[in-house]
Amino acid sequence: LHTSAALQWLLSGDAGQRALLAWHMGWQPAQETSGTQWMAPHLAQLLEDPYDAVRYIIQRSLRSLPGFDAFPYDFLSDAEDLAAAHQEAVAIWSQLPKVPFSQSESILLDEQGNLRHDAIKKLIDSRSDREVRLIE
Repeated sequence: LHTSAALQWLLSGDAGQRALLAWHMGWQPAQETSGTQWMAPHLAQLLEDPYDAVRYIIQRSLRSLPGFDAFPYDFLSDAEDLAAAHQEAVAIWSQLPKVPFSQSESILLDEQGNLRHDAIKKLIDSRSDREVRLIE
C-alpha cells in the first residue's frame, strides 16, 4: 500500500504539517488538480485535533468543499461537540456521490469509494502530538 504523502502528513504529522496540508486542501488550485471528493472524510478526522489552530484551518478547508459550505462547526467547542462534528462530517460525505479513483488505495479508500478505517486509524495512532511553536 502506497499512501499519499499528503495524507500521511495530514493524519500522522506534527501540528505544523497537519496545518499545512489542511490549508492546501482548501486551496483552489490544489482542489482543481486533485479533485475534492476524497478530501472531506480525511479533513473530518482532524475536527478533533488537539491544536485549536489546526482545527481552525480544517474548518476553513472543509467549508470550501462541495456539500460543506454551511457546515456547522466551532473549532473552540468542547471534546463532545468536536467528536459529534467529526461524525456529522463523515456522514455528510458518505451521502455525496462516490467518484471512482484509479489510485483509491493511496487516498485510503477501497474500490467502492469507502474509507479504509484500519489504515486511517493506524496513521492517526502514529500521529505526532508533540508541542509545536511556529513563528510567523
